[in-house]
Amino acid sequence: MGIMAIVSLLMLRASPEDNAGAVVARLGADRYADREAAADELRQMGRRALPALRAARSESDPEIRLRASRLRDEIASALLLEPARDRPAFGQGHLPSQSKPPNVAAGPFRVELERVVREREINLEPGLGSYGVPMARRVDVRAVAPDDSPRSSMFYAELRVSVKPELWIIGEVVTSELKATDTNGRSLLPAVAVAARRAPGNPASPFGQGYFPPSPTRTIRIALDDSALTTGSTARIDGLLTIALMGRGDDPIVVPLADAGGRKIERDGIKLAIHESEVKPGQFNGELELTFETETPSDSLLVQGPGVAPTMIPRPLGPIPHEIEVIDGQGRPLNWHFLRSPPGGLRGRMRLMIPSHAPSTPLDLGEVKLRVSTFVGAAMTFPFAFDGVPMP
Repeated sequence: MGIMAIVSLLMLRASPEDNAGAVVARLGADRYADREAAADELRQMGRRALPALRAARSESDPEIRLRASRLRDEIASALLLEPARDRPAFGQGHLPSQSKPPNVAAGPFRVELERVVREREINLEPGLGSYGVPMARRVDVRAVAPDDSPRSSMFYAELRVSVKPELWIIGEVVTSELKATDTNGRSLLPAVAVAARRAPGNPASPFGQGYFPPSPTRTIRIALDDSALTTGSTARIDGLLTIALMGRGDDPIVVPLADAGGRKIERDGIKLAIHESEVKPGQFNGELELTFETETPSDSLLVQGPGVAPTMIPRPLGPIPHEIEVIDGQGRPLNWHFLRSPPGGLRGRMRLMIPSHAPSTPLDLGEVKLRVSTFVGAAMTFPFAFDGVPMP
């Protein structure tokens, strides 16, 4: 048997983690070209390289630690952006199915032109409830006349972006490449909107400040120029979308809560200490005291991907209950709440109340586990185009 055949056989017998560990060691090679080649090889390994890259946190060589950290983030983001095998289904929306342009699919995202709207003006008048107390408003709706000024109505196209239910869209940007034209090639974009998109440095904060609740679906409105509307015509709307999302990492920490007091775990940048788990005499609900710390701040998230350089953005608060979860024997989450919240967001020492499975039945800690996940961010830029869009 030749030497190359023996080497090939030994490599086949070695586990992917062993191979990845050897490649990670080459991230500290003397030659820059060798370090770059090792990084490319780990990128090709993808998910299989993650255990070795996580283990590199304990490396003494700072070059290996830095490169491994960047590759961990890069590969984790790439995994979030993998195309969905079963893309989310859409309803018919507001446009008749025969008038709907084809959906756009890119990575885990699916984009649909939901509708084109020329809203009517709404006049609100105070209404009186019982005993003359203002309780509601009476809504008086009137149609917008054709000769009304553009300010008297809202004219826009509405896109809906969707991902798998286990992911959350946390921000989006419609870039300066946006175009909306009628059949004669005339622009349907308002002059003010075009000027804003061409302004240098716009948008200053590409994904906002995390105020909008994260969700597997997001509606995006593209303002159109009402004065350019020709009833019954069709249009083309196209441009580039940049979407940021977040999801759980693929290797959560899972700890059975029976007799878990005093247990400490450090892994993947997480420090977890369980001080106490108990059901007090005469009580039905359980209580859990723990300390949770991470090496990354809880209020920001790194996103990156095709067309998006690594960028730290504000992390929304909505998915926090998915970071620390208490699950039953079937893996179903229980809706815990704070008895004592930590001083810094969701980092530090805290005490949780865990509801009982059933009324008048004490919680069985032997059937309950704590699941702690890290959040991963990703983003990508991709083109969209809808032709033959019917105008209202």
